[in-house]
Amino acid sequence: MIPIVEMEDVQYRVQNKVILDIPTFELYEGDFLGIMGPNGAGKSTFLKQLAFLDSPSEGAVLYRARAVEHRPRQHCHHRD
Repeated sequence: MIPIVEMEDVQYRVQNKVILDIPTFELYEGDFLGIMGPNGAGKSTFLKQLAFLDSPSEGAVLYRARAVEHRPRQHCHHRD
């Protein structure tokens, strides 16, 4: 069975500080995932990687064994 999402050697850095370091991670269809940790532990950063909202500084995040192309974020413009 192929994982829905895989992370391989993922690191996310901000100003040369490692915020997230995940050697391997696999999420399969039907899996449940709980995330706990203290403030600043990287929970939100992990979820952004998992949802393909941000790209890692290093490593790969795969969807069904295929690399996901990350595009620059587009800013939302509100109408008055």
